[in-house]
Amino acid sequence: MITFGFKDSKSIYTRAAISGVLGVAFILITPALRNSKAGLFDVLVMLTGAAVALLGVVELVVALVKKDRPRTEKTRMVSSAVVSIVLGAVICGTAKLIMTVFIVLVALFLLLLGLYQIIILISAHRALRFSTGFFVLPAIVTICGAIVLIGGLTANKNMQDVMCYAAGVSLILYSISELVAMTRIRKAMDAYFAEEQEAVVVDVEPADKVDEQ
Repeated sequence: MITFGFKDSKSIYTRAAISGVLGVAFILITPALRNSKAGLFDVLVMLTGAAVALLGVVELVVALVKKDRPRTEKTRMVSSAVVSIVLGAVICGTAKLIMTVFIVLVALFLLLLGLYQIIILISAHRALRFSTGFFVLPAIVTICGAIVLIGGLTANKNMQDVMCYAAGVSLILYSISELVAMTRIRKAMDAYFAEEQEAVVVDVEPADKVDEQ
């Protein structure tokens, strides 16, 4: 039975909390940018580029100020800083292309989350029968991921809003689905290990009786 990622309760709660917070952030920030020319994905790409460039500038300043550092280390720091600054500038300068790649990656991530949860539930369903209603949430997550993927090549800002809402809803539903799936998986795991324990006991008992005779 597939149980990867469901053996540690803390990791489950952490994933659910992070997904829920990100989903709420997507939904709340998107309407705030409605009157601007940039969509949420545009802002995320530009912020990423600016952050990379800023890190390069900080590293360059540190390399120039710290004159007591060895020449090889200073050369390495300067080279790394220049690369970061150039990379940040490239990200900002090619924001549309980077945004498309970013959206596709987000869409694939959401698709994989939904599909993996469906596979997990199917695996658990073999050991513990439960309502097919538990498949609804991960199915919606998968559908939302597909919507984001389909609109990934569209540069239209209105389509960006749709994708951002779809991503936000998908992340929130994934958070809820993760918590719901945990109860199903834990019961299936308990039932599975109980059967294994019974099988071990049955195999051991005849040997014990032979020894006693």
